[in-house]
Amino acid sequence: MIPIDKIDKYNALLAVVYSNLMLREIDGIKNGSMKDLTFHEIHTIEIIGNMEEGTVSQIAEQAKVAQSTMSTMIDKLVKKGIVKRTRSKSDRRVVSTKLTDKGKLAYREHENVHREVTKNWLHVLNEQEQKFLLDIMEKIAAVALQK
Repeated sequence: MIPIDKIDKYNALLAVVYSNLMLREIDGIKNGSMKDLTFHEIHTIEIIGNMEEGTVSQIAEQAKVAQSTMSTMIDKLVKKGIVKRTRSKSDRRVVSTKLTDKGKLAYREHENVHREVTKNWLHVLNEQEQKFLLDIMEKIAAVALQK
């Protein structure tokens, strides 16, 4: 059994790390080609970029939101020239969504923000600590992906 005070300490540290990442993302959105995008739009772009192409229902499932919510988000991104929709030639009912060149640029900029944050965090660790942290994060991620 893990004592509550230890859980609270881990929780507080995770909150600091998560908040730092979010603040850096918000700073990244304010600069560069992402300045006209919201936090949620950037994460929708991230999901689409990771999938390369997907339907609204697939993207909504990844984002853990209702399909109608994602459809509205995609409409906004289409208007901003970030996303394009393409109807399937084999089944006209299927509409896939993918990033435009502008969307790919925003995706790469967001990816770079994440890389810079990670690099700054890893910089304070030696090689052995980095390996140990990676092992721990892989274990935690495996549990997180099961839920």
